[in-house]
Amino acid sequence: MQPIVPFFVRLVERRIDSKLALGYEVAKGYVTALEETLRFLPQMIEHPLLQTRMQLIIDYERREGYRELGLLGYDHPNVVSAMKTKHSSRIVLNQMKDSLLEMKEDGIQMHKSLKNCYLGARNI
Repeated sequence: MQPIVPFFVRLVERRIDSKLALGYEVAKGYVTALEETLRFLPQMIEHPLLQTRMQLIIDYERREGYRELGLLGYDHPNVVSAMKTKHSSRIVLNQMKDSLLEMKEDGIQMHKSLKNCYLGARNI
């Protein structure tokens, strides 16, 4: 019976970490959306009093979101670190994909350049 307990503990910890990672992504998206809303608020609302009131409300919500993200980072630094790494990796891969598509549109034959990269890397 005793060897089963560590297995279940690891299983529960993985599930908690995956739920926390999802929560981090949702909170980060929420805060980003609030920042975008603040930036475009003057274009959406022309009445100065209403605009000021909405800015205060949105800014309060944004600060609360950042506070929650900070608390999550303090309580679970491994989850936040993993999510930041995942986000950075996505950015790099998307930039590489865009560069490859741009090269393809410019008429560069990809198979030759990939072959040269492979041969160059093999010689290192």
